[in-house]
Amino acid sequence: MSAPQPLPWLDLAQQDLDGASDLLVSPRDHRPLVAYHVQQAAEKAVKAALVLRGIDPRKSHDIALLAEGLGGGDPLYPICARLGAVSVYATLYRYPDGDRPEPPDPAELAAWIREISDPVAKLLGMAAGPPKGAP
Repeated sequence: MSAPQPLPWLDLAQQDLDGASDLLVSPRDHRPLVAYHVQQAAEKAVKAALVLRGIDPRKSHDIALLAEGLGGGDPLYPICARLGAVSVYATLYRYPDGDRPEPPDPAELAAWIREISDPVAKLLGMAAGPPKGAP
């Protein structure tokens, strides 16, 4: 079996970001679903970072825990660790039990979409490697 590759993770992360963006501008209130897709995009971006570093990502929705796999000295660590703030959205709005808090406001969700888009773009560039003809 071949080693995992980061590009499939990043493609899925981008799909989650695109879905979150589309749902955010829908006339219906889909904020819980947007929050879920924000979390999924962040999780997949961090898993792509791990794979890029040759680390097999564990099955977890805890983004901060996943980021720890990079180690504090990795330049990607602070970027990935910051995304841990959205881990709670993995399940918070997915089930009808308990007292669910009000979903984040659209501006906060839009800010997260932008914040996650940056590392996804950076990781895509890293995964693609140097331009052809570069030393």
